[in-house]
Amino acid sequence: MEEKKIVIQGMVLAYTEIWARSVLPAVVFLHGWRSNRTVWYPIMAKFQKGKRRLIALDLPGFGNSEYPQNPFSISDYVNVVVEFMRKMKMDKVHLVGHSFGGRIALKLAATGSFRLSTLTLVDSAGIRDPSLTRFLLGFGAKIVKPFFRIGPMRQIRLNIYKKMGEEDYIATPRLLQTYLRVVGEDLSLYLSRINIPTFLYWGKDDKETPLSMGLRMKEKIKNSHLLIAAGGHFAFLENIESFSEPYTKFIKKNE
Repeated sequence: MEEKKIVIQGMVLAYTEIWARSVLPAVVFLHGWRSNRTVWYPIMAKFQKGKRRLIALDLPGFGNSEYPQNPFSISDYVNVVVEFMRKMKMDKVHLVGHSFGGRIALKLAATGSFRLSTLTLVDSAGIRDPSLTRFLLGFGAKIVKPFFRIGPMRQIRLNIYKKMGEEDYIATPRLLQTYLRVVGEDLSLYLSRINIPTFLYWGKDDKETPLSMGLRMKEKIKNSHLLIAAGGHFAFLENIESFSEPYTKFIKKNE
């Protein structure tokens, strides 16, 4: 699958496109944090023989796309994706987002920023975790942060962040302020605003975005269907057919 480049808002972004001359809506795939467009290649390969345009985008700061010059919010990412789809001369789109990509897809669908045929959220983020333990660990880490700058204490800080489940926080230092903006926004209130057919796919053993989040999304999003699969945060790759087959039926039903 060949990498292509496009300039959006002054940034060079990488994407992969499987082109098909078809009147059917294209499928656009958005990856998660610390990931890139190639995570969708196994899924795209399943659709490759079909007569449908498929596109996977490296979001700003990930894969082979350039970093944003200033810290981004979820809305900033939404604007980039919308401009990308318009520049690619798309009409209606089936939008798919995994984890962090799900945050972007969710807000894009809820705000009506682009004409979508369907929305698919795969182990999506977007609902803030209210865990008291998580809060206390984070608060404690911030209090002693200057002390952690001492060499031997750095590993203790990393261990605390890992206990918080925030490996993402330390794995992408150039996107630190962006990360804080992204995880700080709770998209719960946007769920009821989504009014297009929505497919929710969740790994029952997901520890990063627990199934409870998927159940809440199912409750709040009108015209949504939840499929619970074996596996964790990347269940869609653990058993590709468990995602690709029902997803194919879903989009065909809604065209």
